[in-house]
Amino acid sequence: MDKPTNNVSEPLRELRSCREHGQFRGRGRGIASIWLVLTLVALVAFIAMVIDVGWVVLVGHQLSAAADASSLAGTMEVRRDQDDARAEAVAYASVNLAAGTSVTVDANNANIMTGDVIIGYFDRPSRTFTNSPPGHLGPNAVRVNARRTTGSPDGPIEPLFVPIGGNGNGWNVQRYAIAMIYGDVGAGVIALNETDPLSFDARGSSASFQVRNGTVVVNSTSSTAAGYSGNPYIEAEEFRVVGDAEGGFEDILTGQLYTDAEPVPDPLAALPEPNAPTVNHGNVKIKNKDNITLQPGRYGNFDMTGGNVTLEAGLYYITGEFKFNGGTIDGTAGVMFFIAPGGNMDAAGNGTLQLTGMTPITYPNGPTVPAAVADIKVPIFQSRSNTTQAEINGNGDWLIEGTIYTHSALLLLRGTPGTFANGLIADQIAQRGNNDLIIDYEDQFGVLPRKVFLVK
Repeated sequence: MDKPTNNVSEPLRELRSCREHGQFRGRGRGIASIWLVLTLVALVAFIAMVIDVGWVVLVGHQLSAAADASSLAGTMEVRRDQDDARAEAVAYASVNLAAGTSVTVDANNANIMTGDVIIGYFDRPSRTFTNSPPGHLGPNAVRVNARRTTGSPDGPIEPLFVPIGGNGNGWNVQRYAIAMIYGDVGAGVIALNETDPLSFDARGSSASFQVRNGTVVVNSTSSTAAGYSGNPYIEAEEFRVVGDAEGGFEDILTGQLYTDAEPVPDPLAALPEPNAPTVNHGNVKIKNKDNITLQPGRYGNFDMTGGNVTLEAGLYYITGEFKFNGGTIDGTAGVMFFIAPGGNMDAAGNGTLQLTGMTPITYPNGPTVPAAVADIKVPIFQSRSNTTQAEINGNGDWLIEGTIYTHSALLLLRGTPGTFANGLIADQIAQRGNNDLIIDYEDQFGVLPRKVFLVK
């Protein structure tokens, strides 16, 4: 009987013979080599991409550090000289390196928002920056854009691997920082009381209290040291409260609110109280149609309901009531109204009151005024032992050049005298009614300490 034919035995024998003689060995090595090359190329490309990305991240960190340093340096000068602020920002950017070269930022003298160095105002509650400070507020912040981009002074970052990393034209990398300043402005309004609530209290449906170019400081540690009711408007470069303000206080404030602030010592603590002058004029009452000139000296009641009074330069020592209910007082020659321990002030008229504090401050019967405070204008000074409330309640034309000083008494402000003083220092300050009060601060007491910090 014939054996069955195996249809696959012959091909198998041929395959086995080829394998035994190595006829497939070279072809396998070739395929493996191709795969190895492709794998190495992919690996090199991946490593190149990782290195390029790492390079971009590193340069980004370097630009960020440069922007931080530049904005902080510029902000240190922003309230003193804006040209100096730009110069400092440019200089401090250049001492930082990015991609091995100094960082160059443009001064941006036009101060456009797309520039490199922008001087402006940072509002903390809304965390917004603008190159146009609102109202009478000055700049308090500097934004710096540190760039390595197409069109920037230093151009884009060259990729380490072209075209594997980047796009063949360089990497566009930029970082920004915003720094703002705390302090470096004078205290135009100070409530000295250290413990009581409502040491600064604004109440009225449309009251306005503006401190131009200055700061309000409330020394009270109370949790409601600053309060309000109605819908008053308060404006100040800074509003500093040692304790805290009533809820929503920041909503009525244009400017920066700082709580848990450092207290401010009384800048007029070294100013001595005058001795009573030897010249005693007694009581004086000025009525309509009176047109008189008064000399400095000691007075009992100073009562004015009309007429015109010209004050010669010097000290007016009031032992009774200083009452102003109309007329015109011209005290621009340089005067001080001192409200003695038994006196009080009730300035509630609709007339014209113009007082300029005398400089240097000299007392005819002593004591000697220290040089450190002799040139500070204080047209109204209430004795430190006098705790009687002092009231200003006028609706006329008031211009008091200098600081109103009632160290131990509440200063109550009513009426709409408009721009009426350069500063207020009192135990407590209260604003009532729908008045319009402007403190046009002049730098009499020096600046508060500067603190500069990054906000973005």
